[in-house]
Amino acid sequence: MADTHPTTLKAWTVTLAPPRRAQRERGIQMRAYGPKGPNGRPREQRMTTGTDDPVKAELQRVAWERDLNEGAERARQKADPSAGPSLLDLVDARLAALRKDPTKSPNTVAGTAAAQKALKALVEMIPAASLDRATVVRLRDELVALKLRPVTVNTYMGVLKASWNWARERDLVALDWPRLKALPRGPRTKRPFTDDEVRRLVEWVEAHQPVWLPLVALLADTGRRVGALVKLRGADIDRRESTITVRDKGRGGEGADVACVPVSPEVMALLPTPERPEHYVFASRGRGGRSAPRPTEHIDRESVLRVIQKALVGIGVADAERLDTHSLRRAFCTTAERAGVAADVGRRVTGHRTRAMWEHYQGGAVGDDLHDVVRRVRAQRFGGAGAGAGAEGAPATEAASRVASRSGRPEHERPGAEAPGRLKLVVGLEPTTSSLRKMCSTN
Repeated sequence: MADTHPTTLKAWTVTLAPPRRAQRERGIQMRAYGPKGPNGRPREQRMTTGTDDPVKAELQRVAWERDLNEGAERARQKADPSAGPSLLDLVDARLAALRKDPTKSPNTVAGTAAAQKALKALVEMIPAASLDRATVVRLRDELVALKLRPVTVNTYMGVLKASWNWARERDLVALDWPRLKALPRGPRTKRPFTDDEVRRLVEWVEAHQPVWLPLVALLADTGRRVGALVKLRGADIDRRESTITVRDKGRGGEGADVACVPVSPEVMALLPTPERPEHYVFASRGRGGRSAPRPTEHIDRESVLRVIQKALVGIGVADAERLDTHSLRRAFCTTAERAGVAADVGRRVTGHRTRAMWEHYQGGAVGDDLHDVVRRVRAQRFGGAGAGAGAEGAPATEAASRVASRSGRPEHERPGAEAPGRLKLVVGLEPTTSSLRKMCSTN
């Protein structure tokens, strides 16, 4: 247990220290470091927790630090009422203005509110009038010390910058926000499922967790958010038209989008029928999913994620940590893009509000997507279905024969090649009549 002087932005910071046996101290000790005194040295207080339990000592430390800082803030405001707003005051003011502006996106409001909640303890003691670059750097370092991801740190700092610029436009602050480079984002962590992984996932759930098959199949077949699908009610299912009505609040949490989403007949046949229209389609079954369904409560997202994680272990995916329930949504976008579905049409199924978000998922393309690129380029060079003439003007069949002769194996038996006369169907998507006619005529 280290006993070192911290670098902090708060007026008071409390740390834990081991007892000094020479001073006959008992229990874990608390040391509080505050603002500098008249002698230029930080003020210091010391108190015992009276316990050797680290958990109980930590609770006492947090409570004492909060009391000291609240007292310091009240004293500051009483001594200098005209000291001006704190950095937290600027965030609060901008958040209130965003909530009153109907033109602002719910995502912007929700993101600002989340940042305000996370940053409150760090920025409530920072006077806006004395903000400088060194203070901003220390603030960012404290966020990094909390083990937040770089993208989260950049988002929080972006909210502070936006709040500051909002106040600057209204002459609430006199200086510009200090220029600071954003933290590197690091490697992409999550990725979409490949088509083969989707097939194996559905098969594993059907064999080992059949009660979860309707929801998993619906996630893969529509690309919708799991948080929206688990809230489906009996009245949202239209079996005659084979559609579902999805109310998706998205990440913003406000202003739900209502959409009529088509569902394949195979998946529609799997969906359970609640006794009443207001009952949930995917009713909660309690912890472990073994109790009787409770139709007035829906399945929680964490339970769905646990099932997906079990399935990933069962089918032997090497990088299972990069896949989650949202990866099925990513997979729908990448599969639809590869199948030639227009982005503006596909996102009417998935519910993406902008084309940019749809295209964003293409950056995580792996597996099937990348192999398909290689196969297409090779088919164009050496001939294949729909590739036209082969190399140097030779017919496609002759070019394919030359490639096959080099490997000593027939063309359709080489790794990655498709057997002749076989139609390749994309998971969740059915080929159109024209595409079937073209594929059949080619084969």
